[in-house]
Amino acid sequence: DFSAMREIWLCLKPGGLLLLAVPTAAQGNIQFPFHRIYGPERVRPLIECYEMIGRVWDGKSVEGGLEKSNVDPPLFVTLSSLNDTGTIFDARLGKKLESWQHQHVLVLRKPFNAGSECPLNVRGAWSSSPVESYETDNMKGNKRQR
Repeated sequence: DFSAMREIWLCLKPGGLLLLAVPTAAQGNIQFPFHRIYGPERVRPLIECYEMIGRVWDGKSVEGGLEKSNVDPPLFVTLSSLNDTGTIFDARLGKKLESWQHQHVLVLRKPFNAGSECPLNVRGAWSSSPVESYETDNMKGNKRQR
């Protein structure tokens, strides 16, 4: 994911837009080998080269960056009700969602004054390898229930 964001940076002209959708929650999680749930500790470094203009989810838009992540609809929901099937109950929507379905579309822009190099740390908050990331999460006590 970090390598891809770096490649996109190189392809975008200054002022170019990127629409990025990743599953988000209050705490990141690896659903190895299927997908990753992005928490704030992973989203921040993932988009650090870009200017976040806003986000859209469930027909609502929020202008601004991560400082507005708690504005309704919240970007990082608490998955405390995550059960063994990987579903969550969204009280606002009144229905169950798969954890990967909570994907806001982030509207990102490459800054107009951007140089050719993105200072994005390719290894990021965790390793870029899903297996290493899974092991890192397990060492932190974030074991996935099977």
